[in-house]
Order: sequence, then C-alpha cells, then structure tokens
Amino acid sequence: MKIAQYKRFTRSRFGNVVYFGFLLLAGFLMVVPMAYSIITSFKPLDELMLWPPRFFVMRPTLQNYTVLPTLLSNLNVPLSRYIFNSVFISSVTTFFHIFVASLAAYVLSKTELKGKKIFFLIIQFSLLYNAYTLAIPQYVIFSKTHLINTYLVYILPYLPSSLGVFLIKQYMDDSIPTAILEAAKIDGAGEFKIYWHIVMPVVKPAWMTLVLFAFRDMWSVQSSGTIFNEELKTLPTIMSQINNGGIAGICTALSAARHGISVVLVHDRSVLGGNASSEIRMHICGAHGKDNRETGIVEELILENFYQNPQLKYPLWDSVLYATVMRQSGLTVLLNSSVMDAECENNKIRSVMAWQSNAETFHTIEATYFADCSGDSILAPLSGAEYRYGREAKNEFGETISPDVADKKTMGMSCMFQIRETEHPIEFKKPDWAHTYETDRDLPYKEHDLGTNFWWIEVGGEWDCIHDTDRCREECLKICYGVWDHIKNKGDHGAQNWELEWIGFLPGKRESRRYVGEYTVNQNDVQSEGRFEDLVAYAGWTMDDHFPEGFYYTKGYPTIFHPAPHPWGLPLRCMISANIGNLVFAGRNISMTHTAMSSIR
Repeated sequence: MKIAQYKRFTRSRFGNVVYFGFLLLAGFLMVVPMAYSIITSFKPLDELMLWPPRFFVMRPTLQNYTVLPTLLSNLNVPLSRYIFNSVFISSVTTFFHIFVASLAAYVLSKTELKGKKIFFLIIQFSLLYNAYTLAIPQYVIFSKTHLINTYLVYILPYLPSSLGVFLIKQYMDDSIPTAILEAAKIDGAGEFKIYWHIVMPVVKPAWMTLVLFAFRDMWSVQSSGTIFNEELKTLPTIMSQINNGGIAGICTALSAARHGISVVLVHDRSVLGGNASSEIRMHICGAHGKDNRETGIVEELILENFYQNPQLKYPLWDSVLYATVMRQSGLTVLLNSSVMDAECENNKIRSVMAWQSNAETFHTIEATYFADCSGDSILAPLSGAEYRYGREAKNEFGETISPDVADKKTMGMSCMFQIRETEHPIEFKKPDWAHTYETDRDLPYKEHDLGTNFWWIEVGGEWDCIHDTDRCREECLKICYGVWDHIKNKGDHGAQNWELEWIGFLPGKRESRRYVGEYTVNQNDVQSEGRFEDLVAYAGWTMDDHFPEGFYYTKGYPTIFHPAPHPWGLPLRCMISANIGNLVFAGRNISMTHTAMSSIR
C-alpha cells in the first residue's frame, strides 16, 4: 500500500519580506494619487499653475473651498439634483445589473437548459465587441420607443452584462456542488428559492466584486445625445461647452477635459488651430525675451509637434492638434460647425445651436458653462454679454498710449503667403485684378526682403473687422499678389530663383470684439508685470500696437513697439463675463483694453 505524501510549501523569511514589500509598494501607489488630490485642493492658484507640479503645498489656503458656493450658484439646477441623479441611477442600475447577471449565470450553470453551452459561447464572444458599436442601434431604439430624456436611457443598456454573467457562472461552477441543490429540491424548494437563499449567499464574493465594478462604471456614465433635460443629467455630466478650436480654444478644452469635465469643442473650420493653423500660418510666438518659452499645454503642443513633425510642415501641425484633442477622453469635437444662436435665461446661457455645414446638421448643446474662444466673441451678441470694440480714451483707464478720444478703430487682419527658393529661375505672372507696385517708393516703410513674413500686409482696422471680413480678404489678396509681383518683377530683389509656394485665403485677425469681464486688464497692469492674486496665465509680447490704417499707413513704420515686461501675469477675473453667469472666455477676446490687447494677443 502506498501512502501519498504532500509537502506543504511555506515562504522563507526573505520571501515574506519580498511579498510584504510588494504589497506596501502597491498600496503606496494607490494611496499617492488620492493624497495628491487632497493636498492639491489646498494650493493657491499660482501653485496650481507650476510646472513641473509639486506634491506638497507651500502656502496652504482654503480659497478653493470658500469659492465653491459661488461656483455652484452658477449651475442651472441645484447641485443636489445632479448628485441625486447619480446616486439613484448608479444604485438602481447596479442592483438590476447584478440581479440579471446572476439569474442568467444560475440558469447556465445549474439547470438542464438545452443549448446552454451555445448560449454561453455567444456570451463569451460578445465580450470581444466594444460597447461603442451599440451606440447607434441603442439611439434608434430609444428614439423609436420615446425613451429619450428619461432615466431608462441610463439604466437599460447596462442591465445585460456579458462580463457579469461570465464571472458569476465561473464562480458557481466551482463553488456550488450539484448535490446541495438536489437536496434542496427534495425538501420542496423551488428554483427561485434555491437561487436566492442558497446560491446567492455562496457566490457573494463574485457578485460583490461585480457591484464595485458596476457602481463605479455607472457613476461615471454620461448619456451623450439622449439626455437634454438638465434635471436628468448626472454629476459627471455637468458639462463645459467650448466654442472655437483655435489655440486658446484647444487649451481651454483640453484643460477642462483633463480635470474631469465633459467638453464639446465647437469649431467653424475643418482644421484646428485658428490663426496658427495651416489655413493662416501665424506661428505661436507669445514667449518673448531671453530664455523665455511657452508653458503648459501650449508648450506641450509645440514639443509634440517637434516630435511628430520634425520638418515643421504646417499641414502636419494640423494633424498634431487634431490627434491631441481626439485622444483626450471626455472631449467631443464638432468641426465645420458655426454657433448661430443661444438660448438664455436669468443672465445665463442654457444652450447654443451650431450648424454643421458639411453634414447639414443642427446641433443643440446644453451645458453648465460656456467658454467663448472664438476671437470674434460670437456669444456676445447672441447672449447679451457686455463687450468692447475699438480703442479706449486715455482718461478711461489712465493709459498714456491710448488716443485722446475713444473710437471704433482696431488693428487689422492679414493674409499670409509663403515663398521658397529653388535651384533655377521661376517666372511669376500677376493676376490682372491684383494691385501693382512699380517701385520701392510705392511701399514706404514696408520691409520686403525675402526673410520677412510680410505681416504689414494688413487691412480692416478702419472698417468692421467682423462684417467686412470678405472685403478685407479681397483687398489683402490684391496686395499680396502685387507685393510678390513687385519683388519678382520690379527691380532687383534677389528673387529670381524664388517661387510663391502658398497664399492664405483666410485672413488672420488681430482684434475685434473684446468681452467685459469682472476685471479689465489695461496698460498699467501690463507695465506693473500683472501681479494679481488670481493669476492664471502669462503674456510675453511687447505692446505691439499696429496703426488702424495698416498697409495704407505711410507716415512711418506700421506699428509702435511699446515696451512691456517679459512675462507678465493675467488674472482669472478678466476671463469671466461681468453679466452672464456661466460664460468664460480665452484668447484675444478676454476683458482688456485695446492697449493691453496689443501685448496679450
């Protein structure tokens, strides 16, 4: 007779040290993010903006908590309603999620259902499909059954759970002997009583694990496109809607999304970037002065462009911007979409309507906050938000370089063009509708050597920079072709081997409407380095004030470079509307005087 012997394996003391060391490290990695979040909540704004970020607080403050009631007062419905919706939907859905999954698992594991192996195989295959493939069929079903704008659009899609059925069935197979169930049936127990009083207590570890996963997933769910009633939205769906996808709009959208806010980025062109896109090609150059560079998300985009696009091709720069926003979770992008209308109530914007021209579709976007980064402040006339246009008088803010009398003049806009050198002579024939400049005397104070970007081809400062945009484009193109004809064919400018490679048909704007915010930044703030308590961003260019006449200014150089510190700070208050409770803004349309804008832009 042979007696089987089993050796019991035990860890050595060194093994215990390694094991517990690993557990401590794993626990530390889980605790650190939570600790960092709590510590960061006590940081003042200037410490929040530091890069690289610091773990510990240097100057703790309760300001972030004291301003919370003010922020919450801007919600369209009470915060308690959003919290109730999240708790109610998460709890109800989690209960039925576990109930349905465990019932299905019981049938597949412990009954004699014919074909149950095939059913289970189908469930296993369904795990391979992404939930997004169901989005369109679900929407059609909800629309046909009139369930849109009801709690059921949150609950119904999450009742069946392939993963839940799989996990609980596997646990039932290994944990519940069939003999126990047969004994219960002999004692007169029905199927449901066996399931509820015997099976569910035994498989409690499995369904409790599933509870954690299900509640977590349901808490963060957002029902985009099926819930438009603000009173039915969940806490994570306290949305932020961002209008315009220029650099300011991109940074605003990315920053909001990275802080857990659901964002819709609406942009009226097919490529992102605004003045910095391939349609206009004005490079980013805010950081001025020795050793100064951009910071934050702008610097992130620039460095990503160096990596992805080392030849610095403008069309690929568009792709870098597009890829950055598309891979950001919580951020939806609507290109070729122009905001046409806004619905307002009690000095707050409730929704905006955008027309997507290439899809012939209207989009109505409801949100808690709206950020206008459009440059032209499109939401100002639509919402009744206060704004400025033109130059302020000297005495309004005590500025020394403003005109004596206020006017409606601005800096103009430009169409850029690019040239390149070849290895052989290139001819150029000017369009007959373009202007002609026979001699250098026709271009006084206009640098037109081959190393400039021809920024002085500028018009519109004495016109309406919004409603006369097409007129400005036509005039800019006439000047551009005329200037290149002058360089190529009128005198010796060393351009025989140079060719016109690209010309922009979309003018790059410098100035138009500027919002009135809780504070208006002016020349004095610029010169005092912008030392604000609520500082959130920096400007770095000089006060580069172009004459409104632009190209047609002939008394001297087309601009005056008034000195400014490098860099100087911008306060949060100049980015918050003075009279619309849930409107913020970023870019060249923030609350500032014309003089300050000449540096901020």
